Amino acid sequence: MPNQLDVLVVGAGIAGRAAAVALECEGMSVDVIERYSESRSGGAGLFLPGNSVRALTALGVGKHLSESGAPVPGRRLMNQRGRVPADIDMAELWRGTVGCVGITRGDLHAALQDIVPVPVCHGVTVDSVRYSDDGMHDDGVHVDFSDGGGPAGTTSS
Repeated sequence: MPNQLDVLVVGAGIAGRAAAVALECEGMSVDVIERYSESRSGGAGLFLPGNSVRALTALGVGKHLSESGAPVPGRRLMNQRGRVPADIDMAELWRGTVGCVGITRGDLHAALQDIVPVPVCHGVTVDSVRYSDDGMHDDGVHVDFSDGGGPAGTTSS
């Protein structure tokens, strides 16, 4: 078995990109595939609670969060009649840690891509996964991709 672990991340959304960044930072070789034929980083804004901000900061995105994001000092819960059963002081809730942040999905995608630019193979899905074990050597898995190739034109990862 090789010394370097080769990892396939399926899905290039925020979680997939964050996983790819974390794995690359640990010295692993990472391929990312995404079923959509083009990047879909648009969409709504995201609310990142303190634990998410802390995890993303550990990946190196903290500066980007503070520059592109907006602090979220509080949250208001409303029922279907518009009454407010609760106002939550997010600064107090996360006191002693990092605060909550609001950021657009596109900005977070861009920040993750800027840190470790892991290429994404678009328009590809996994067709099958087979364990490659001859009984004596665990050689990982063999992956067949929908395009017959996959990341870097290979059929295994």
